[in-house]
Amino acid sequence: DFEIRYIRADKPGLSHARNIGLKHISDGIIAFPDDDCEYPPDLLSNVNTFFENNCKYDILTVAQSDAQTRKRVGWFLPKACNLKETNILRAGTSISIFIKTKNNLVNFDEQFGVGASFGSAEEKDYLFRLLQLGYKGYYNPQLEVYHPERSLNNMSLKTLYDYSSGIGAYLKKCMFFGRNWKLLGVFLNLLLIRPVGGMLFSLLKLNWPEFVWYRTSLKGRIKGFIKYNRNCYAVSKTFD
Repeated sequence: DFEIRYIRADKPGLSHARNIGLKHISDGIIAFPDDDCEYPPDLLSNVNTFFENNCKYDILTVAQSDAQTRKRVGWFLPKACNLKETNILRAGTSISIFIKTKNNLVNFDEQFGVGASFGSAEEKDYLFRLLQLGYKGYYNPQLEVYHPERSLNNMSLKTLYDYSSGIGAYLKKCMFFGRNWKLLGVFLNLLLIRPVGGMLFSLLKLNWPEFVWYRTSLKGRIKGFIKYNRNCYAVSKTFD
């Protein structure tokens, strides 16, 4: 059984709300479930067992499958691995992250996430910064959470644009301002190759809705990349 404590945030913003929650955590394992995600019955016990048997790890991420079909969401890595700055984009999302409570937890960057300037990637940025602090993480795709997969059928183009802006801003923050040039391959893949390739392939299939989807994603990522500037980076440092 869990004791549930409801805390009302003083202003909107997903990352702001999570930071309020982090202030009230003293021990245990931290998770960030959505209102529309589902944990399999044995997930939490498996997560707890993992941390008990693998003391060197501070973070566990798991895969995500569609809530209805139980089909694995395509962008997740197929094999287990240690978390690195270069693979966290494909090794976890907010609802599939579990973190051991430690004294040096950082806050979420409140410029990222739903309700903020950049509508996603807050958890990618959070994992990246924890790894920079020396946290050790592991990705286990044998464990999973269930959540509706984002698609043309259940996400508006505006939401897609907002989410995509977060990816562009995150890459600029970590690679350019953070001087982490190891992310160059990730940058080229996510900001250019995948969306442009998707657009071209959609045209070959004469699939206009899919073309618009990839075009919107590309425009959002470029917009986020351009919009994130030195002032944004200065604000970001206040959440470390």
